Amino acid sequence: MQTSLEYYACSGHITDVGAAAEEINRLPSTIPGLCHLIQGVVLHPFEAHHYGVKVPRKRWQELDLCEVASMLQRLWELEPAPLDIQCSSEKRLLGNCRDYATLLCAFPRFQQIPARVRYGFATYFEANFYTDHVVCEYWNRHQQRWILVDAQIDEVLRHAYGISLNTLDLPQDAFLLAGHAWQLYRSATVAPTDFGISSSGPRGVAFMRTGVLHELAALNKVEWRNSARRRGRQKSTRVLRLRFWRAT
Repeated sequence: MQTSLEYYACSGHITDVGAAAEEINRLPSTIPGLCHLIQGVVLHPFEAHHYGVKVPRKRWQELDLCEVASMLQRLWELEPAPLDIQCSSEKRLLGNCRDYATLLCAFPRFQQIPARVRYGFATYFEANFYTDHVVCEYWNRHQQRWILVDAQIDEVLRHAYGISLNTLDLPQDAFLLAGHAWQLYRSATVAPTDFGISSSGPRGVAFMRTGVLHELAALNKVEWRNSARRRGRQKSTRVLRLRFWRAT
């Protein structure tokens, strides 16, 4: 029977790199190197102002791309250059935290390193608030443990949000997994109004509930994005085979 580590060391439909395999073969093999690479080719539209970029509205459709192969294809349409060459901010692929995490998940899996996308809430964007967020987790065989990594946080965002913790090895209290958040809510340990986009923006139990569903799907290598599900972009014939690996 396949072990959980063997399962997460293989690409799924969404994290398969497709025709980019030869290019991916030349990428760095270290997690810091891969994070630096991803930060140089992806731009979160809500953070674009920190980089002095105004995103044209017509480009927001890039946020609908779900599969890694499609994201890479669009990236090369914007900037036909090797992935390890940083793009100018204006020519980076538009993506949110899910895209940073999914790309980081795809590349180690291509190298047969166990990795998985994790949905939950970060505590390092705003004090006393759990920000809806997505990170990647990989298996460090030397330390024999799973390590959470936030591939989105570069020096620009680290300065903008005053982040001082190690985002290449997130402490346990820095990222609350969606399932754990839901358990805390059900036991009345936390207030749902402390979870969401921001303390002054959309928040509440809906974010916690959606996070659990996304987390369950991602643990089964279906790294959904909200827009793709809402618009029916997933293939209706694809069956989600649930494998209840214990997330430890």
